[in-house]
Amino acid sequence: MFPTLCLLCVLLLHVTGTLAVPVLNQSPVSDPLSAGQTTQLKCVMQNGNIDSYDVLWYRQSPGEAPVWVIRHENDNDIFRGTGFTNRFQPSRLSLSNTYILTIGNLVSGDSAVYYCAVWDSSAGYHSGTTLNVRSSDDRKPSVLLLPPSPDQIDMGSATLSCLVSHFKPGFVQVLWSVDGKETDSGVTTSAVSPDSDQSYSLSSYLTVSATDWKKGSRYSCSVRHGSLNSPLLNTISSSDC
Repeated sequence: MFPTLCLLCVLLLHVTGTLAVPVLNQSPVSDPLSAGQTTQLKCVMQNGNIDSYDVLWYRQSPGEAPVWVIRHENDNDIFRGTGFTNRFQPSRLSLSNTYILTIGNLVSGDSAVYYCAVWDSSAGYHSGTTLNVRSSDDRKPSVLLLPPSPDQIDMGSATLSCLVSHFKPGFVQVLWSVDGKETDSGVTTSAVSPDSDQSYSLSSYLTVSATDWKKGSRYSCSVRHGSLNSPLLNTISSSDC
């Protein structure tokens, strides 16, 4: 048994002097898959040798804390977390300095964000990989884009609200753009929250100056979800209000 680790503690960046520290990189989103398929999640290490480290994989389901999936030691011993079977197989690819987690016979419950980590407090923090497994009870998101309130505009700023609801599984990507150009400036997005009907929702906000809002630019909220063949795009401008 190994003690449960705080994921952020494992991944937190501690830079000491000018020494290079291990950095782990994962692709943010995998292509949507169907139940019964097999997938490989990859984690590439920079500034280190994967054969020198024990690697851990964690899984975080919507609205829940991360749980330990598996530990692959550098002597190739494997230890699994509670409830994780040999459907979950770790491996190393030394040639490309890559850790791999293979998940076989996928089920809808495998939909989650997966993080790799090494047993080294100096390893750099990184985002995980979102795995979407299609299911017969998947639900497409509903999207509502709301303009800023007149009272807020009078105060000199303007916050647009993109409300995303009734989706399942609980992973979506929300992107904002202004006149067709993607932006992350002034964007805040809430955590996914479960709803009473076993679907999920979240809210994303874009704040700009009242002056910019009044120029009549086109503000768009684009939502991507595993149940969709293409993103849902809602657009608004001050001239629409």
